[in-house]
This record gives sequence, structure tokens and C-alpha cells, in this order.
Amino acid sequence: MKLGDKQCKVTYLFNSGFTIETKSSLIIIDYYTSSTPLNIEKHKDKNIYVMVSHNHGDHYTQKIYDWNDNYNVRYILHDDINAPRNINADYVVKNESYHIDKVLQVDTFGSTDKGVSFLAYIDGMKIFHSGDLNWWKWKSDPEDAQYHEEISYKKEVHKLIGKNIDIAFIPVDPRLEENYDLSAKYFANKINAQVIIPMHFRDALSYLKTLDQNWLDIETSSRFQLISREGQSFFYDFNY
Repeated sequence: MKLGDKQCKVTYLFNSGFTIETKSSLIIIDYYTSSTPLNIEKHKDKNIYVMVSHNHGDHYTQKIYDWNDNYNVRYILHDDINAPRNINADYVVKNESYHIDKVLQVDTFGSTDKGVSFLAYIDGMKIFHSGDLNWWKWKSDPEDAQYHEEISYKKEVHKLIGKNIDIAFIPVDPRLEENYDLSAKYFANKINAQVIIPMHFRDALSYLKTLDQNWLDIETSSRFQLISREGQSFFYDFNY
């Protein structure tokens, strides 16, 4: 598929891992495993960016460096990652802006766990990936800890107000039980995002179905993208 400005193809890998293909580039973000083969060869004529929000094992694997030998890859890594010296890498920290290859701009925001969240500007689109920025409301935590998590999440999300995001990847984590959808609902209510794509759910697809069924009850203009399997791809055209 030939893509133009403000068009992209998103493929779900697993958990928080996705590929985002645009007119000029292929972005691989927070990949650590997938039953879907990553056919980078067919994208070798594009800019290839591998982005990692932090070093947790469900967002990162050293297998990503295998691509360095065969392709012209630019790595955008949070600075808690210990990477090989022979790669072309930018090490990022929160609350900064990085201009890469005159093609990609990456603004970094904080996390409510480790690492950073990313706002990428590419080919006329704004794409946000949360990393581990989530409203971590664990039922086992005392009330003061739950309150701190809520405030921390909301404070970070509010930095995105007015950004007019096209795609936002937001955690929907079933380990939080009935609190699994707090982040998605809050983000959709506060931030102007065209599409909300869930992540960080591993294989708990039933939670996504429930949220999709209840999405119209949320006061938002954002569209929720239901994911039903690994390797599923979605095409978006924001030329309107």
C-alpha cells in the first residue's frame, strides 16, 4: 500500500508493541515479542526507527539490535537502556524535544512508572505512545497511594492538552481489574485524539470488547480501535 501524508498503517504486535508505517518511515515501538513476523526487508527503502520507552521486559528486548547489521536503523531509546555501542542511537529523557533526520520529531513526556512516553510528529501526524504512563490504581494499595497515582497520571496527561493528537496508544491493563479502563476514559475525555488504540493488555482481549461496547457512554469524540488478534493491521487517513 502506498501511503501519503497524514496516512499510516498500524499493526499490533503484542502488549505495547506496534509498527507504524507512514509515507516516509517505519516506526517499531516497544517491541519485545510477537507471533507476527516483522518483515523489515520490504521497508528497507524507508527510514526505520526503533523506539523503546524503558527497559522493562514487556517493552524491550535486545533482539532489536539484530536489525542493526542488515538495515539502516535509528534507535530512539530511553537512557535507562544499556545498548551496544555500534548502533545509531539517540538516548532520551523526559520533557525534551528531539529532531531526528529532519523527518521525525519526538517530544518526551513522563511516566507513572519507568521511562518516558512519546509524542511523535511524522508525515503530518501526531502519534502518542504512553509507554508505562498509566493510572495505576491497584486495589491492594492504600488510599493515599492510589490518590498519588491518580494525581501523577492526570498531571502528565494535562501536558498534552491542545496537542490535537491523531493516534494515542493508551494502556488498558486487566491486572487493575475494574480499574483497567481508567486511563483510556480519562485520556479520551481530556485530550483531543482522533483514535485511541489500547495497549498493555497482553492477550486479555475480552476487556477490549467490553470497553468497545461501552465506549459510546464516554463523553468523547475519540474513536476507540478494537483489537481482536495479534498481527491485526489498521489503516488511517487523517486528510479531513
